[in-house]
Amino acid sequence: LNHGDKGGAILSMSVFDNKLWLGLSGGQLYSCNNAGSCTYRKDLGIYIYEMETFDNKLWVGEQDGAYQGTLYSCNSAAACTSYSGFGTSGFESMTVYNNKLWVGLTNGVVKECDNTGSCISHGDKGGRIELIERGKIGV
Repeated sequence: LNHGDKGGAILSMSVFDNKLWLGLSGGQLYSCNNAGSCTYRKDLGIYIYEMETFDNKLWVGEQDGAYQGTLYSCNSAAACTSYSGFGTSGFESMTVYNNKLWVGLTNGVVKECDNTGSCISHGDKGGRIELIERGKIGV
């Protein structure tokens, strides 16, 4: 089935609140029901590279044109809180592991975040973190 053009490259998808959420290259956030009907929710910047469900919220990793990364936590109504502190790094990957949100950044740094958006760095792993899955880090 073709559910239509959403207006840009779909960079990320995640299931949250029984809907499929889409993050687009233009920063648009959409939610889609099980029939494939999608609703525009909001604009979060320029690129939505990663999304993950954590602590009953949708966590979104956004990057602007100057590679400034911002982390958002959003509820089912798409009301979002932003968290800074990612500097000139965008998001490459995101996963939940040991009840924490783990993010891999374009500068090679891995961060571990709690449900308040507070993150600690686990340092530079030597390159872009393109995959974090089940505790394994891929560079």
